[in-house]
Amino acid sequence: MTSPRSQPPDLPTTTAVAELVGLGLKELNWWAYACPESKRYRRFEIAKANGGRRIIRAPIAPIKRIQRAFAGPFTTAYRPPPHVHGFTPGRSPITNADVHAGQRWVFAVDIAGFFEAITFGRVRGLFEAHPFNYSRPVAELLARLCTQREVLPQGAPTSPIITNYICRSMDRDLAALAISNRALYSRYADDIVFSTDRPTFPERIATHNMKGIAEPSGELTSIIAGAGFRLNEKKTRLQVASTRQRVTGLVVNERVNVPRDYTRGLRAVLHIWRKYGKEEASKSLKRASPDPNWPPDKPYPGLAVVVRGRVDWVGAVRGRGDRVYLGLVKRLRDLDPTISLPVSTPTSGHPARIFTEGPTDAKHLMAALTHFHAGGEFTDLVLEIDEESGQGSASALRDHLKALVDYGIEGLAIGVFDWDTKVGKEVVGPDRWQALGDRVAAVGLARPGPWREELEDLCIELLYEDSVLETKDGEGRRVYRAAEFNPTTSIHRSEKCVIPHAAGGKSKHLIADQVFGVEGNTQLARSKMAFARAIENEPEAFPTLSFEGFRPTFEKISNALGELKP
Repeated sequence: MTSPRSQPPDLPTTTAVAELVGLGLKELNWWAYACPESKRYRRFEIAKANGGRRIIRAPIAPIKRIQRAFAGPFTTAYRPPPHVHGFTPGRSPITNADVHAGQRWVFAVDIAGFFEAITFGRVRGLFEAHPFNYSRPVAELLARLCTQREVLPQGAPTSPIITNYICRSMDRDLAALAISNRALYSRYADDIVFSTDRPTFPERIATHNMKGIAEPSGELTSIIAGAGFRLNEKKTRLQVASTRQRVTGLVVNERVNVPRDYTRGLRAVLHIWRKYGKEEASKSLKRASPDPNWPPDKPYPGLAVVVRGRVDWVGAVRGRGDRVYLGLVKRLRDLDPTISLPVSTPTSGHPARIFTEGPTDAKHLMAALTHFHAGGEFTDLVLEIDEESGQGSASALRDHLKALVDYGIEGLAIGVFDWDTKVGKEVVGPDRWQALGDRVAAVGLARPGPWREELEDLCIELLYEDSVLETKDGEGRRVYRAAEFNPTTSIHRSEKCVIPHAAGGKSKHLIADQVFGVEGNTQLARSKMAFARAIENEPEAFPTLSFEGFRPTFEKISNALGELKP
């Protein structure tokens, strides 16, 4: 249940505005009308992520106090739609990126000159309209206090919430465009993002031109223009899953994550700090970030404060119990024991890092383990997932486990193999698990129950019963087993659909990711990632969902961990 929202403050007269901010009307009018524009704000520049410059106009202290008196109640009265994540309590760049995690296509574009496009007249009109409904004198006074040189200044406390009010109709229209094209939409300030798991990206939103550059559609451009903005077409990005997909600076290919170069940079600074001292680490940090985003009249914080903030960001994104985050915290604490950061670590059981053949396997295992924990089962089993969990193939997983044995690891490691390749079966052995070293073991998926007795091979999706796999999503897609199709014709045995394999061929996969209707080119298969994310986040969408098929595999994992050296 969402918390109730209040209405904007009742301001029938300009005197009421003055009372709200705790000033006399004469003094308030002086700040709004008489104080020279050049003295009301401090102008400075900060570096953009793309190497450009961003102009910030920060109000002087008296103006800032006045604006803060408005910003609080205006923010409380704002009813944010689910797709708006910027300048909204409880939402962040992380929640914005999470909307698009694991999607096949991600299209991102920026609004050019976002704050500057919101003029004094637009702000005044906002305060005269619903839900404010202020009189012209009140609306004009507020607009004067919230703008500088006739535009909304980036740097004022009131500017963020005003942009969200101004963008209400645009957000509504863009969300409708996304829904009508089976896509997701979100906005964080001037960053607009659409994503979809469809085989091709909807042309009504964006296309590729002859040079391979993403071009916003006429419909999208028209909606933006109708809201009084224009797109920065130099910053359009149509990102497919096979490339690095980023949303508000975070990687979203499988789950929300910080870019690898971010954590590498932190490790490098901590290494220099430990080996050469704090002064050299500070120099290294300044070389990597020569133009820090910091007001010119404030002293730049020390190395420990900057590094602590960046490590804390890793924890906010990856989780406070994440192995990478905990490792960074340990290194930082070793260098400066006075630094405190929140952590969440297992207090009992057998914690082990888990590695799988693919990224979706880990999602299914964690969803199943969460279910068993809720029922008081396997409570001594604690599995940790990290960015290296999905190795990509049985061979890659085998080689990774061997490397862990050769070079040693902290804690325990379990590699979980599908039971469908010669490589996996050789590594796991006839008992479907074996120790590869003192701290590393390999486990094969165990037969889930009588509904799979006829199968020689297993992948993790087959641990569910067919009724779960056949549950359709909102677009009519479901998980198809390759065995449902005639191996000679590639046509489904009972439905009007086909898999794109040559006649006489046989799919090497147990799950068919590509299934098309016989009478059209409609994709009917729910992808492995979409299925895993639904199991993870929307289990109620599967009426017959049961994790009992995972029980034998978890028993194997428990046995393996019991044999390893703690």
